[in-house]
Amino acid sequence: MCTAIDFADNINNQIKEAKKYYNKLKIDLKSFEYAQLDILHKIENLDKFDLYKGWELTKSLQKIRQERRRVKNELGTMELLVGQINKLEIKKEEISLQNKRFKNQVKKKENSYRIRTFCATGDVVNKVDYFIKDINENRNLNISMNNKKQNEDDKGVYCISSKIPKIKGSTIKMNFKDSQQRNHIINKISFMYEDFRINEDDSYIELINRRK
Repeated sequence: MCTAIDFADNINNQIKEAKKYYNKLKIDLKSFEYAQLDILHKIENLDKFDLYKGWELTKSLQKIRQERRRVKNELGTMELLVGQINKLEIKKEEISLQNKRFKNQVKKKENSYRIRTFCATGDVVNKVDYFIKDINENRNLNISMNNKKQNEDDKGVYCISSKIPKIKGSTIKMNFKDSQQRNHIINKISFMYEDFRINEDDSYIELINRRK
């Protein structure tokens, strides 16, 4: 769930609750004013006004007036708030649409991503250790000009048409001339190995740990 949408929902809900509470206070104030009028009307029409009845009506009127004042004061503060937020509403649809755009962008990037060094699946930690060790040992990954006449198998670097060794646990490198050859190695040959790493700069794929 998008955090921005969560905030938008919470803000819109709070705005609705504030308006609902404001309307309730207006109804409560009106109710207390009606109750006050009822008591005053009772006093107005008394045929006989004794001490107890006078205390009873006065005390009741005091309670009504106190509650009315409390509600009226709170209504005054809520009125200021509602006046500021009256036209405010977070447009969640726009946030949701933007969130969808970002997700599509991320998905598109993931689908179009081209592996540059190694495939980050399986035991990634060991792969990274192997990668760091490879760099730190500064292995010579290029075919030396002086060794062009050496046997291809001795160098451990093969071309797309070479007969590759079938030794279990062996690791080799295969050169590619273009993206078509690179994809052929990845799709047709790499499955015979536990893992592979792509070196675009030197145009080879390292096939790691022959399965069988």
